[in-house]
Amino acid sequence: MMDEISTKEKEALLEIARKTLVGMETREDFEPQNSDSLDFIETSVWGIEKALTAAYLLGKASAK
Repeated sequence: MMDEISTKEKEALLEIARKTLVGMETREDFEPQNSDSLDFIETSVWGIEKALTAAYLLGKASAK
């Protein structure tokens, strides 16, 4: 189970998702929308890689 993260950290992750994952550009949060077309997006593996890399670098920078 993941530790809780702050609202600021969630916002940073959402911004990463908006910039790197197709289908996330207009999302306001990560909460379920109870709609398959909104909750399950198709995205490329390179988009996922970019998002994960950005999130990793964000965490690494905040640990300093």
